[in-house]
Amino acid sequence: MFRIRIALAMLLIFAVAGGVRPFSASAQGQDATCAPPMRGIRTDALGFAMTGKHWVGVREFTIADAERPLPVTAWYPAMNRDCTETRIVYENDARIQEHPVLRGMFPRAGNAIPDAGPDRGDGPYPLVVFSHALYSQRWQSPWLAEHLASYGYVVLATDHEDHARMDSMDYERSVFSRPKDVSRLIDYAATLTAADGALAGLIDLEKVAAVGHDAWGALGPLLLAGARLDLEPLRSWCADHPAYVCIATLVQPLEKQAAERGYPREGLWPSMADVRLDAVVSLNGWSGFTGDAGLQSVTVPVLAIETSEDADPGDEYTTRSIYDAVGSQAKALVVVGGASNSIFFAACTGEQPMNISDFMGCSDQVWDMDRAHDVTDFYVAAFLQAALKGEMPGRRVLRTGVDLFRNVTVESTF
Repeated sequence: MFRIRIALAMLLIFAVAGGVRPFSASAQGQDATCAPPMRGIRTDALGFAMTGKHWVGVREFTIADAERPLPVTAWYPAMNRDCTETRIVYENDARIQEHPVLRGMFPRAGNAIPDAGPDRGDGPYPLVVFSHALYSQRWQSPWLAEHLASYGYVVLATDHEDHARMDSMDYERSVFSRPKDVSRLIDYAATLTAADGALAGLIDLEKVAAVGHDAWGALGPLLLAGARLDLEPLRSWCADHPAYVCIATLVQPLEKQAAERGYPREGLWPSMADVRLDAVVSLNGWSGFTGDAGLQSVTVPVLAIETSEDADPGDEYTTRSIYDAVGSQAKALVVVGGASNSIFFAACTGEQPMNISDFMGCSDQVWDMDRAHDVTDFYVAAFLQAALKGEMPGRRVLRTGVDLFRNVTVESTF
């Protein structure tokens, strides 16, 4: 019976996701002998978990600014006429090396070609901006950025102000700087895709999505999608969780910022929306910065992926609450049962000495990290295909009750 169930599940994935993958293997303008391999992170990946039809290039840029220049990594559909091996090594920087969790993820090999020529054959391509978790950095999830680029997206990521920080910092600054960073990346995409830009003609600025990980990574995309800050939910949560000491470190500094900016101490703050944003992916986001009322003004398509081990039954501001509260007509909630927030990070490489407590930041007690990454790739790629490209295979796998993976459930309005 177990084998029959597995076979039926595999057939369903093929039927719903459109076969091994929802398009042909060869890329426009590429020699057939250099077609990208059809593969997932694990050999048993199927559907949207398998790579797309494009080779992936990766380049480093810098957004010049006297006050705070931003390092930028770009992943994009690339040419590979001479069949170059798609291997890049993402290295430590000085701050990562001192970080007890991040250092365990690096150095790590990726599947992208450094400085490869862009493949404009199917372009211009939609833009996806990635916003990393608190204390993390722009290379925390290269497996996801590479996967999306293989599907025909240009992905940009930067290091936020709290990059690799483990010392004390002014948390309220990230509340304002993170959404600004995401908008700066969208601005910079216009520079890259301009006629004289490094990726001239490659980016479709009429189709823009943002992906954010954890309460802080998802905050910027949600605020730019129309969500509005409200200190009362945050004040209430911090009072109920005194161990986090966030009344003094976050609420009171934000109250001071509100007074200086002329924002209300109670109720919704003015909108920070960026009308260029067309879709949002929240990976274990949190609604404590906005409450339900602050999310109702979000109307763009939203995908919320929640790991059940981080969904505290006593916390009303879980990822599910984002799904429930946003005003989007097209939205989906994917719950990964038994998983922790760590599944959205790169896996530990084993090349750096780590304490066992730090090891848990880049591994999961239950889920195989490669399997978790394949599942995340599957749903994010499907959602973006539906939300930005309007294509039917993506909508099919996001329908309520279409549960294609064991311990993974889907609720949706698609």
